[in-house]
Amino acid sequence: TPLRSVRLANGERPAARDITRPQQNMPATPDWRTGNQQPAGGGSSGGGWSQQSGRGVWTHTATRTVSLLLLAGTLAGLLFYWGDLIRRDKPPAPLLVLAPSGYRAPAPPNALVAEDGAQLVSTLAGYRNVRVEKPDGDIATSEGFLLTLGDFLRNHRPSETHPRPAIIYLNAIGLVNRKGEPCLLLPDHAPLDDSSWLPWSKVVEKVRETRQPDAAVLLLLDAQHLDTDWSLGVIQNGFTPLVREQMAEEDDPRLLVIAAASGLQTRLAHPATACSPFAHYASAGLRGGADEDNDSAIAASELATYLRREVNAWALRHAGRAQPPALMGRKDVALL
Repeated sequence: TPLRSVRLANGERPAARDITRPQQNMPATPDWRTGNQQPAGGGSSGGGWSQQSGRGVWTHTATRTVSLLLLAGTLAGLLFYWGDLIRRDKPPAPLLVLAPSGYRAPAPPNALVAEDGAQLVSTLAGYRNVRVEKPDGDIATSEGFLLTLGDFLRNHRPSETHPRPAIIYLNAIGLVNRKGEPCLLLPDHAPLDDSSWLPWSKVVEKVRETRQPDAAVLLLLDAQHLDTDWSLGVIQNGFTPLVREQMAEEDDPRLLVIAAASGLQTRLAHPATACSPFAHYASAGLRGGADEDNDSAIAASELATYLRREVNAWALRHAGRAQPPALMGRKDVALL
């Protein structure tokens, strides 16, 4: 298309511009080869277009990164808060410590029984998943022992959303009477009169009578104190195998027992540790050590596995013999 001639208002043509000479007032243009901004006059611009654009991109990226980090931190805090609220909504599992002391001769002393009870209380005190209770009444007699046990179970009402079983730590001397029944020897009993002993079947009967219909019960049975005792007429104490037989006959899906030792073995107590290994590791396991699969929950089978490993290892290391605790019961239950 031919160019049309341009004339000014006075009829003159504008002066011709020399396009071969750079103009001083033209805006700077970027040099795509070097990424630097070159001024139209050929001089330096004192900082190029790409440098200014780079600072802007960096500032935008940094601002976005900080915003994302703040958002992620806020979400993490909210998740932790909600999880903590959920955990706090779970009621603690009640734990009753029944550890009578003060036996009369010729019964042997119940070694470190007071220290075992104190170990459970001190280790689990302030732990929100377990509420430790100590008996207020006399548990040295059969009547007081069963009354305390019944009151504890009667008052335990599991939550509908988070049902917790009742846990009972029972430390007494286990023996077998002349009828071949496993019994508990309490401090107020006559050691040589087995008719005064408390049959194990009475303990199980009291548990079944007084617990709530939907409540499970775990008994931590620390009663394997004697294997042979001539002063009591005990040649071979078969207390634990007979308890296992009765548990199998009862076939109660909501009653479990973890005995401190298996078969004809006896439980150990070491003065250097100021408590028995069974009580020590039972409290540590309930505190979280028995969470074998790291799912923030503890089942009765997990606690039994933990006790078998730790108590037996302690016995082999310090006494040179085995003491694996035994789990008795038909169905596993969630403890914590």
